[in-house]
Amino acid sequence: GCRACAFKFHPEVSGKMLSPGQIEALLTNGKTGVLKGFHSKKTGKSFEAALKLNHEAKLEFVFSRKPTRA
Repeated sequence: GCRACAFKFHPEVSGKMLSPGQIEALLTNGKTGVLKGFHSKKTGKSFEAALKLNHEAKLEFVFSRKPTRA
């Protein structure tokens, strides 16, 4: 890890263990593609989302928008 900064990263996010490749994409690009296998503590359901690092270097979920029916 980096000793010159206070940045810490936990590879488990909402019950999903991120792979080294997913972590590399997140740290290199600031985001991942859509990932499956997250688990919501609130609803108890599984969900999929991309991850991104915000301006404070904290993880945020990015949910894809599903088309709505007219």
